[in-house]
Amino acid sequence: MRSLDLMERAATAFTDWFCAHYGTTQSVWVFCGRSGNGGDGLVIARLLTKRNYHVRVFVVGKAQDKGAPDFLTNLHRWQQLGQDLSFIASKSQVASLKDLPQSHEYNAKSCIIDALVGYGLSRPLEGVPAALVQALNTWPMRRISVDIPSGMYVDKPLNKGICFQADHVISFQTPKLSFLLPDNQKFVKGFSVVDIGLSKRFMAQVKTPYYMTEAADLRGCLPLRTPHAHKGNAGHGLLIAGKQGLYGAAILAARAAVRTGIGILSVHVPKEATALMHEAVPEALVLADKAHTHFSALLSNKKYQAIAIGPGIGTAFPTAHGLSQLLSAKPNALILDADALNIIAAQPHLAKELPPQSLLTPHVGEFRRLVGDWQNDYDKLNKLRQRARQWHAYIVLKGAYSAVAYPDGQLYFNPSGHAGMATAGSGDVLTGILLGLRAQGMQAGDALRLGVYLHGQAGDIAANTIGERTINASDLIQAIPQAIIEIEGKKPFTQSTLK
Repeated sequence: MRSLDLMERAATAFTDWFCAHYGTTQSVWVFCGRSGNGGDGLVIARLLTKRNYHVRVFVVGKAQDKGAPDFLTNLHRWQQLGQDLSFIASKSQVASLKDLPQSHEYNAKSCIIDALVGYGLSRPLEGVPAALVQALNTWPMRRISVDIPSGMYVDKPLNKGICFQADHVISFQTPKLSFLLPDNQKFVKGFSVVDIGLSKRFMAQVKTPYYMTEAADLRGCLPLRTPHAHKGNAGHGLLIAGKQGLYGAAILAARAAVRTGIGILSVHVPKEATALMHEAVPEALVLADKAHTHFSALLSNKKYQAIAIGPGIGTAFPTAHGLSQLLSAKPNALILDADALNIIAAQPHLAKELPPQSLLTPHVGEFRRLVGDWQNDYDKLNKLRQRARQWHAYIVLKGAYSAVAYPDGQLYFNPSGHAGMATAGSGDVLTGILLGLRAQGMQAGDALRLGVYLHGQAGDIAANTIGERTINASDLIQAIPQAIIEIEGKKPFTQSTLK
């Protein structure tokens, strides 16, 4: 396919998305550089004009300046339409634009489309493009970027460079790694991906350690149950959680494990919490630690299909000693969260005892305690991949677009969930989900990716019901069954009549 035809296809996909979200009552101001991204902007302007939008085009440079061949072709096509076109060749001309947002064309729904630089930037913006981006960032208008905000790199930090602050980015074919990182949240408040018809075979052959998990990737991951299955077939898991004052963490993790379909759940808690656990999670078997207020040691050498430890256990010396004993036993399918990770951070030699295929679930603070600080988000991801390799473990760094690192260096970002899930107990729910999945026999990597996606999907379902700002950890647990149904693509169960 000719690059000019691909540009037309990409711009059409952008325009279709734009028209589905913004009406024709607003002015659209398209700012174009002289590269392929600017050519995309010119095609978008032409297509929007045909769909009855009032469009003005601003092009960096003088009318006679050179540019990419496809850009020049589409500049000529725009000029033939006789529509508004302005050239911006100096910083003084940028300054002269300051009154435009107050002009008669402006209204509250007006929109800037950024097509100045785009993909492949290798050095900071400077000169007229930098001045223009700085000016546009102050305008009280919606700001939409074509493929990537101008000034943003794909695979390295922005540092102190100038970058367009996009309210939304329409990305072609795939999201960019830079969209998913906290350092860039000021410049990418939201994004959507549009299909521009690139070969799926070609895309599959592109070598990268970075992937985005999709529901389709997870469909069919859960172990099938035969019609004559019993609880023993669905796995027996052990949860070690809670200390005096923190038994809520144990309850939430236990309830989440039960909701995820575990066959048998045993919960190891301090002796004083046994009655509480029997009442709060009647489905669980309750094991009492010899200590009254904290975890101190395993009670037996019973073989479990999976063991999770950490929520609310504290970091006192007896608890740390108990964790050390557990690690020395090399249990299969171990999941470590919260204070289990804090103990390892305080006693780094324990990391050498981690059984292969362990799952670790740190949030950003716990991860910093484990590995030390980092220079930027890219350095943070490198540290995450390095630790997964070093420990032969699967690690999820929790947060927006949680990153799941495999021992082979692959990194999977998770798209489900939202900021409302940043609430006490949310991580405990994830630990319970992972225990339930691992106990049912799922492989470590599949369980972690599915568990993280399922956790976020439950949050999305809860938010749709009661609102993003008001959900709590218990709401996530209640939404797990519906989340599983949606991920598996199944219809809710209906009873059939026997004949």
